Amino acid sequence: MIERTGTQGANLDLEQLERGLAAHRHEISNWLRNVPHMEFIEIDYPTLVRDTGATVARITEFLGEERLPSREKMGLVVDPSLYRKKSLQEGQGDRQQ
Repeated sequence: MIERTGTQGANLDLEQLERGLAAHRHEISNWLRNVPHMEFIEIDYPTLVRDTGATVARITEFLGEERLPSREKMGLVVDPSLYRKKSLQEGQGDRQQ
């Protein structure tokens, strides 16, 4: 995206970037928990891929069966072959944009 828009990203090393993203996630999670009119569910993507059925059941319970009548179909669209966990040792030049 940075290349496409012709902008320059922050000059941070990987550790600084991870700390900043973790702090931002923590701040947003705290905000969501304290907003009285907001309900949310956190879905961990690796868990969704590893245990699709249980995760879809959680989503169905959260939304209600009337809002998610085809939970079996929802589970079928999760394709574990598309998931890859990047190691920290991989080069940064092949990051997805």
